[in-house]
Amino acid sequence: IFGGVNAFNIDGKLNAFVKGDVNYFKSFNYREKDSLDQEDMSSSAVSVDNRGSFRAEGNVNVLEAGKVDANGYGNEVAINVANGGKAVFVAENGGNKLSGSVFADGAGSVELISKVGNNTILSSTHGLKAQNDEHENDMHIVTAVFATGDSNVKIDAGNAGVNQIYSDVKFNES
Repeated sequence: IFGGVNAFNIDGKLNAFVKGDVNYFKSFNYREKDSLDQEDMSSSAVSVDNRGSFRAEGNVNVLEAGKVDANGYGNEVAINVANGGKAVFVAENGGNKLSGSVFADGAGSVELISKVGNNTILSSTHGLKAQNDEHENDMHIVTAVFATGDSNVKIDAGNAGVNQIYSDVKFNES
């Protein structure tokens, strides 16, 4: 499933279920290093908001957000969940592979479950956290997993799997 801004978007009390051997979600928009404050250029492979619910089941779940470099690091948000939304990715045999970050806000919930295999998150996602309306002393954030407030993120690789979570501070300019 491909999209410019969001490959898969749920806004409101909707439920979505995707099942396949390989589930592949890719968003293409991305921000350059001098335009981090331009939210309209950011993208998410999967976005769930306002108490929506999303579930993907497959042997492998692949999410790519923004520009992905030769090493697999994505520079946007792979999974964006906010305002009571929930996203669950269950991989049966091959793991969950994310190029981009995981972001949960406003009591949002994200679960990455790999029954056999690894959960891998490769992120070069950059963002700004506004400190006030004048954007004085804004914080530049580089992250692979980011949760605020009452949000939660569960990453479970089962008994034999490994959770591999990496962030790279370099911008993908290749």
